[in-house]
Amino acid sequence: MPDERLRNEYAVSTLRARDQLERMRDVWQKLQAHPNSDIDLYLASLDAAPEDTEPCVVFVSRNGAAVGMAVGRLAPFDFPVHIGYKTLFTVTRRALTVLPGAIQGDFSPDAAERLLDTFLDLAARREVDVIRLVDVPANSALAALARQRPPRLCRDHVRWSGRHWRILLPDSSDAFFRRLKEKHRRPLRKACALLNRENAEGLTWERFTRPDQVDRFCREADLIARRTYQRRIGASFVLTEPALRRLRLLAERRQWRAYILYVHGEPAAYWVGTCYGATFHLDYTGRDPACSQFNPGTGTILFAKMIEDLCDATGLREVDFGFGDYPYKQRFGNDSEETQTLFLFAPTVSGVSLNLLRTALSWTERGLAALLERLGLRARLKRFWRKRLGQEEHA
Repeated sequence: MPDERLRNEYAVSTLRARDQLERMRDVWQKLQAHPNSDIDLYLASLDAAPEDTEPCVVFVSRNGAAVGMAVGRLAPFDFPVHIGYKTLFTVTRRALTVLPGAIQGDFSPDAAERLLDTFLDLAARREVDVIRLVDVPANSALAALARQRPPRLCRDHVRWSGRHWRILLPDSSDAFFRRLKEKHRRPLRKACALLNRENAEGLTWERFTRPDQVDRFCREADLIARRTYQRRIGASFVLTEPALRRLRLLAERRQWRAYILYVHGEPAAYWVGTCYGATFHLDYTGRDPACSQFNPGTGTILFAKMIEDLCDATGLREVDFGFGDYPYKQRFGNDSEETQTLFLFAPTVSGVSLNLLRTALSWTERGLAALLERLGLRARLKRFWRKRLGQEEHA
């Protein structure tokens, strides 16, 4: 147990109203270091959210000075109960969600314990059914406590673990390409050559950064996204009014950067991200599966051009691939850390029953996955489902 005297040095403030958030602006801005912890982006997202969404921002202070914050929101969450890509049904529960990068500051074990106690108290008071801590560093004090402190029936037994990948950018694109393995460097070099030569087999690309380009980018990116399997699993860009407002705000702040690849004038692939400090945070990507005649593929072609542009035309020093551990991130990333997404369930019949159901289905899925792996069928089945989901969306 921590020393009680040290523990008492920490104080927690939980902000649940807009005027409270504004009063903390100066303190908040000193701690924010990620788009998901930026006060203006957060307030804009609240303005665009449904009426049943509430702010929930926790500040932890020591001896009167704020040392850390967790930026979350309370809202109904459609909890998908699924096996693999197949959603069996959806359960709606009220959740506190803390997104990647929304926990900022210096969280010692004692400060992290005070933060977790605040979260668990919300669940104990039945204000939330589920607490979602998304993409938290696995070796952080908060993650360790979240794995151990909640009652056994309320803690996450099937937490997602993976690596959060980044690219530490060198001074030039040539330096970036040179440090890759030959088998990875060759397709990127070829991709840049395809776009740099005249005609280029009908391939062209465009960079988007200005407010007056937002609407056209969103229309064209949505055309691509609706043809992808990512759209079916909720992981693609979607053209909505809140999305438009967010990108307009970022463009006005000169923090928006996006790219589209065209094949004979038709949009075929896109990347979009947020420039924050010296980091380019990738938000969404997608490619039209109908444009499969190119080697490398359209997504890789545009990725190569994007990296070339970021290295040679900006002062950015890092590309953050964001949430999810995928092969292309492992292929091109050169820096990573292990992260976990943790669910904490309220000590209620609703919360515990949802946890038990989720745990049982996850263990069943893992057993089936292990069997398919032994039979050599798992990768083939994943490709089949991704292709089918993309075809269903296109239809």
